Amino acid sequence: LFLQSRESFSLPGLPPVRFDLKRPKKVWEWEAMRSALDAAFMQCQPGTDKLPLGWANVRRRKLLTTTSSRQMRVNVTSKYCDGQKLRPVLECPVLRPVWETKWNEEWAVLVRTTAALAVDVLYLLIYQANTKSPAIIVCSSDILAVRAVPETSPNPFTTAFPAVEIELKGRVLLFGLATGTLRSQFISSIQQHIGFVPDRVAAGLDDVLLSSDMTTVSLGLESNRWGPQRRSILNARRLPFPTSDEACFNTNSGTGATAASASTSTSSGCFNVSHPAYSAVLDPAPAFQSGDPEMDLLHLRKQLQTESDLKPWELTAILLRSALELTDDTSLEDQIRFFDHAARLRHLDIVRWSRVMTEEEKICFALNLYHAMRLHAKFLVGQPSSILGWASFGSRVSYAIGAGANAIVLSLAEIEHCVLRKPMSLARSILSTTHPDSPFTNLLQLTRPEPRINFALNYGTRSSSPNVLVLYSPSQVDKLLDLAAADFLAHQLKVDVTKGLIGIPKIASWYGKDFVTSSSADLNTKRIAKEIILYTGAQQREIIQRLLRHEGISFKVRSFRWKALGVQHELIA
Repeated sequence: LFLQSRESFSLPGLPPVRFDLKRPKKVWEWEAMRSALDAAFMQCQPGTDKLPLGWANVRRRKLLTTTSSRQMRVNVTSKYCDGQKLRPVLECPVLRPVWETKWNEEWAVLVRTTAALAVDVLYLLIYQANTKSPAIIVCSSDILAVRAVPETSPNPFTTAFPAVEIELKGRVLLFGLATGTLRSQFISSIQQHIGFVPDRVAAGLDDVLLSSDMTTVSLGLESNRWGPQRRSILNARRLPFPTSDEACFNTNSGTGATAASASTSTSSGCFNVSHPAYSAVLDPAPAFQSGDPEMDLLHLRKQLQTESDLKPWELTAILLRSALELTDDTSLEDQIRFFDHAARLRHLDIVRWSRVMTEEEKICFALNLYHAMRLHAKFLVGQPSSILGWASFGSRVSYAIGAGANAIVLSLAEIEHCVLRKPMSLARSILSTTHPDSPFTNLLQLTRPEPRINFALNYGTRSSSPNVLVLYSPSQVDKLLDLAAADFLAHQLKVDVTKGLIGIPKIASWYGKDFVTSSSADLNTKRIAKEIILYTGAQQREIIQRLLRHEGISFKVRSFRWKALGVQHELIA
C-alpha cells in the first residue's frame, strides 16, 4: 500500500505487477492491490535469495529508507511556523495511518522557533511525498502527551515498526519509525517542549486535526449530490484498532524464517494481523443459515447483542446527551471524553446491524446521530447562518461508522434527506431536489413516511425548538415524536388572537405534502395549517380551534431564520 510513487512492482522471475496509481484509490481497490501483491509474493519459494515469503517483511525492508527530504521531494519552509527562523531538531521518514487499512510514508520535521517571549517553541511538520506544504502542523503547546507504543500492544502498527503516539485534543496521531533509537530521540525532543504556551502561537493550528484527512474518494462514496471530494469526518480521534482489553494479539513480527512463515490472509495495510477482533471487522464470519430468513435474522440479532454492550441507538443516545453538555466552559477532559465516545462508532458493525434493525430502531439511531453530529460540528467550527452555508455544511460534516472495508460515511445531508426523509416528499425550496441513493444510505433508509420527523429534526436555528429530542428506546418512539411535534409547534406556530392571524412554520410549508394527503392542487397555507394543528398540544389546539370558529381568519408562512441558537437542552417528557 506504499506505492504512491511507483507505477509497477516487479519480482525476480515473475512478470511485473502493474497498477494504475495516478488516481486516488477506494478502500476495496487498495485491498485488491494488497491481495494481488500477496498472491505474487506467495509464489516466491522460501529458502532462496530472491525475496522472503511474506508481504509484511518485504515491505519492511523497502520502507523508511529515505535519508533526506529531497528524495521525497518536499520543501520545508518557515512560513507555516509563525514566520520564525527555523532550527531543525530532527528529520526522518515516518509511517502514518490515515485509515485503518491505509498507511502513508511521509517526511516528519521537528523544528524549533523563537516566540515573542524568546522561548523556544517546537513544531512538528508532516509532509506527504511530492508536496511543498505540510499536511499536518502541530505546535508543542497543543500536545497533551507523547508516548512509545509497546510492542505488546494489540495495535497492528507495532508488529513491524517502533511506534509513537502523540495525543492532541482532537486527534491521536500514530507514527512508525525506522528504529527504536530514532523513536527515543523523537519522543525526548517533543517532551522537552510540552507545556509552554506562547502568546504568539496561533490558536487553532490543529484545526485540521479535529477531523480525519482521509478523502471521500478513497472511501468510495458513490453519492453524486452529497459526496464532496473532501469531507470532515469528525469522529476520527482514534482509529478503530483493537484495544488492550480485547482478545490477545497473535502476530509474527520477527525477521527471517520466523516472519517468513507468517500468514498474510488477514493483513491490514502492509502489516501481518491475525487479531480476531480486528479481522472480524474486515472479514466478518459467514452468517448462520437455517433456510428460514426470519430465523437467520433472529440468530444474527442475538449474535450482535452478545458482541456489543450497547445497541446502536443506545450508543448514539449517550453520545447526543454528551453533545448537549458541550459549552465553551467544558473542561478539556470532558471534551476528550466526548471525542473518544464519538470514535466508538467506528467499532459498530452497522452493516450487519442494519439487517436486523426495525423501523423504530432506525429512527432512534438516525435522529440521535444527526443531532449529535450537528452539535459536534457546531462546537468545533460553528454553525452557518445562511441557506447556502447550510448546503455546504450539511454535505461536508460527516461521521464514519464501522471500520476497514466495512466502514460507511454519512453526512448530515445524507442522514436527513436520504435516510429520514427518503419515503417522504421533496422540499418545495432550493434545499433539496432529489434523494440520491448510495450503498451507505440504502442500509438505513426508512420505508414508511413519518411526518412528525419534520418537527423532530432540530437544525439549531431560530426557527427550531430550543429543545432536542433524545431517543433511548424504540418502544417510546411514537410517544416521543408526538412530544417533539408539540414542543416544536409551541415555539414556532404563532397564533395572534387579536389580529386573527395564524403563522405556520416554514418547515411545514416546505414539506407540506407530508401532511396533506390529497392532490397538490389543495396544498395551500390554510390546508397545511389545519393539518398540522393535529400535532399541537392540548392547550394550544384548544386556542386555535376556538379562533377558527370566527370569520376572517388569515394564514401566513413565517420566514425561516437561519441564525444559530445558543445552548440547547434535552427535551424531557
